[in-house]
Amino acid sequence: MAPVVVRAMEETRTDSGRRGRQVFAVAGLVGVLSGALLGGAGAALAAQPAEGHAGTSGQAVGRGLVLVLEGRPLGVEAESLRAAIEHELGATVTLASGAGRAGTDALVLRGEAESRAVMTFRAADGRIVERAVELPKHAKQAVEVLALLAGNLVRDEAAELSALLGRHAPSTSAPTGADGAPPATAEASGAPTYEPSAKEVRSKAATTEAPVPARTASSFCGTAGTVVSPFGFDLAPHVGTSSFTGVEVKRHVALNATLGLSKGPVGFELSLGASFAREGACGVQLAGGANLVTGTVAGWQTAIVGNLSHDVAGVQVTGGLNFARGNARGLQLGAVNVATGEAQGVQFGGVNVAAGGMEGVQVGLVNVARRSTLSLGLLSIVPDGRLHLDLWATDAGIFMAGLKHGGNGFHNIYGVGLRPEREGVRGVAAFGLGGHIQASPRLFVDVDMIGYPMLHSSGAQFSLMLQLRAVLGVQLTRGLALFGGPELNQIFSDDVDASSLGLLGGARLHEGVAGFALRSLWPGLTLGVQGL
Repeated sequence: MAPVVVRAMEETRTDSGRRGRQVFAVAGLVGVLSGALLGGAGAALAAQPAEGHAGTSGQAVGRGLVLVLEGRPLGVEAESLRAAIEHELGATVTLASGAGRAGTDALVLRGEAESRAVMTFRAADGRIVERAVELPKHAKQAVEVLALLAGNLVRDEAAELSALLGRHAPSTSAPTGADGAPPATAEASGAPTYEPSAKEVRSKAATTEAPVPARTASSFCGTAGTVVSPFGFDLAPHVGTSSFTGVEVKRHVALNATLGLSKGPVGFELSLGASFAREGACGVQLAGGANLVTGTVAGWQTAIVGNLSHDVAGVQVTGGLNFARGNARGLQLGAVNVATGEAQGVQFGGVNVAAGGMEGVQVGLVNVARRSTLSLGLLSIVPDGRLHLDLWATDAGIFMAGLKHGGNGFHNIYGVGLRPEREGVRGVAAFGLGGHIQASPRLFVDVDMIGYPMLHSSGAQFSLMLQLRAVLGVQLTRGLALFGGPELNQIFSDDVDASSLGLLGGARLHEGVAGFALRSLWPGLTLGVQGL
């Protein structure tokens, strides 16, 4: 199999809540593949089914599985996908146009964007498991990724599901049909076949260690099996009550003049200097300098200089740096906010970083996240997000080329262009912020606000055009889309004679007023091409 990295998110839901997705909804938890299960089932998974689905007998062992396609991703052929999933599961897979019969196991594939799909496993007993995946651009690789995702969904839902679906048993002798002749193969019947690569066979045969349970944010809050001091006051470590209790204790209430040192608070801690918790913190931690916690924080941290911890479940507030050396769930408010793992909730500051991905909102001058639900800022860097090269023109005679980059629901726009005039050519730049709605795998809607600074050819006068536009996009192929729609424009200029630039004309404002002022307001149109 081609070396494709699958990034999957898992969210277990009920049937009544599955349709409650919103445009800016918080994404589901990241799916963890069960290595122990894969190791135990490796040999069976790598084996080719003994009975082809297109054989003369036409019978599948067990009850099989239904595959429902609700807007399949671009370039993915339904029959090729069905054959790949059938090979991956070793069970009969049948294409269905609807949701499938009640009491049957079903896989539902829904394309959400040009390179994103959501697969849902609906068990016969009503259980639902759903994951999202980013697909490679190559159609064959996309089919392989979806087949592996289907296998992981089914096996993660129930370890015994292979037996429930009726895995084909390997045969030591060639099967025969009713007339004694070998049954027709998939190649002979013309049905698509799925050939596993050497890398796939090796990956299925390899065993992996069971995942290590992650520490929870509330695990430190318990007091069983540890020494707990109801109150502590220290001028410095071992200068105060810690000279009697030691520092290997948890404290319900702790007051520290310079540096507080303990296993951590399970209530309230105030330090004029800094607090150092060797195991974790539960409750409220306040410091004039910094809060340093080597373990998990569950509660509230506030410090002037910064807060440092491992995982965080709660709130971190500082005028300096909030740093979580793991996952952060809740609010990080500071000049710089960093989570080296996954972030869920809100990051608000000058610079926000969620190295493992952001499921929530980032608001800052610079936002960095491997993937993001919503990032608002002058510069948002989302490596696993959307990146497009746009070419567009307006009825004002402005021709632009730019980049559109962001997460699933929000993007930044940067561009350069020109506007030909009788006196020469105006140089034009563009900077904008916008929202994105993926209405279907082929249709999207963008609502953008863009500023166009413009210099006159003489360089003596400056104008700024502000534009609000709503465009409808149609995906033609995986890497090409057309978009267009209405716009509303305003122009600010120090040129008292500045007027509407559009073909439809508009209203002139502040005539005769000197200085930089709003000069005109008019409607218009935008047409463009989106690539990548």
